[in-house]
Amino acid sequence: MKKDGFEVKEPFAATAQELKQVTPADRALSVTALCGRISEPFAGENRKKLCYRELTGALVGMGLLEERTPEGGKKEKRPTALGLSIGIIAEERKSRTGSRTVVLYAPSAQRYILDRFDIIMQHIEAARKERRGARQSRK
Repeated sequence: MKKDGFEVKEPFAATAQELKQVTPADRALSVTALCGRISEPFAGENRKKLCYRELTGALVGMGLLEERTPEGGKKEKRPTALGLSIGIIAEERKSRTGSRTVVLYAPSAQRYILDRFDIIMQHIEAARKERRGARQSRK
């Protein structure tokens, strides 16, 4: 698709069937790495990569992650009991500047996400439609 003479990529979309060729990593991945792994088979096609915000938003909608705001902090997502049960883990990491919690997706969570990608895409499409409606109502 072209817009103002530039090639515009289509938003990411895939079915669970298309993702059958994607295998979970043998280690826990960050959401960014997981999105890259899911997007990899479609590299070179005219579609954007899967955005981590869209994936985590869908996982919130499915009850696997919850969004919370710690005192004086910015919003963060953490696994729910259901998320923990499928292998989404929160790990404390320490650095020179302090400690922070990182959410990681174990191979079992990666498989769960890949197998249910049709449901995830429904959540993503609903969120996109809602954003488009909000943008149009501001015009």
